[in-house]
Amino acid sequence: MRPDLAIGGFLPLESLLHRLDPRTKLIGLLVLVAAVFLSPCPSGIAASTAAVACLAVLSRAGWKIWWYALARFFWMLIIVLGVNLLFRQEGRPVFAGEIELPVTWEGVERSIGLTAQLGLAIMLSLIVTLTTSPSQFARAFERLGRPLERLGVPVRELSMTMLLAMRFVPLLHHELRTIVDAQKSRGVELATGTPVFRARNFISVLVPALSGALRRAEILATAMTARGFRPDRERSAYRVLHFSPLDYLAWICLGLFFLGKIIFLG
Repeated sequence: MRPDLAIGGFLPLESLLHRLDPRTKLIGLLVLVAAVFLSPCPSGIAASTAAVACLAVLSRAGWKIWWYALARFFWMLIIVLGVNLLFRQEGRPVFAGEIELPVTWEGVERSIGLTAQLGLAIMLSLIVTLTTSPSQFARAFERLGRPLERLGVPVRELSMTMLLAMRFVPLLHHELRTIVDAQKSRGVELATGTPVFRARNFISVLVPALSGALRRAEILATAMTARGFRPDRERSAYRVLHFSPLDYLAWICLGLFFLGKIIFLG
C-alpha cells in the first residue's frame, strides 16, 4: 500500500531536522541548493549526493516515503534528461556500431549531471517540507521577509497565502483520491478506453472536486472573518521562534560544506 502523502506533506516525527528552527531550514535549503549547482563536476555531484543522503537519513522518513515521493518526479527528470541530450550537440558524437546517434559524449555527461543536480534539489525541498509544518514554514518566511516590508512588499499577506496553500494541498489531494475511489466503485473507468472516453469520465471527478474546493474556501473565509482576522495587523504567536545550540551547529556544518565545495570543487 502506497503512503498517503501529498506533495509538500509534513511528517510529524521526532528527528534532529524536526527540532531545527524553520528559519535555519529555509536558509539551509537555499545554501545547499546553491552548493549543489555550484560544482557540476562528478566529484561535486558525488559530495552533494552524500550530503543529501545524510540529511534524508536524519529526517527519519522511511524508504517507502522516499520511493513514493520521488516517483512523482520520475517522468519530469526523464524529460529533462532527454531534452538536454538532444540540444547539447558539442563534443564527440556517440556511435552505435556504425550508426552516428544524434547525441554526444559531452552532452550525455552534462545531461546526466544536470538531471542528478535537479534530483538532489528536489530531494532537498522534500526534506524541508517533510520536517517542517506549514505553520512553521509560514512563520519562518514571515520573519525572514520582514526587511522587505520597508520596500512595500506584503510579507504577512504572502505568508498567510502560503500557509493556506500548504494546508489545502493535502486536503484536496485526500478529497480527490476519495472521489476517484468512489467513482471507481460505481463502475466509472478512468484508466481505460480512448482519450475522449476517459476525458468524459474524468468530468465526474473534476466537478465534485472543484465544488468541494470552493466549499472549503467559503467555510475558511467565513471562519477567518468570524474570528476577526485582519491581514494588516500584527499577530501574536503561541511559540516564539528562537535559535538553539543545534541550529548553531547546523550553521557551522552548512558553512563548512559550502566553503569546502568552493575551495576544493568550485
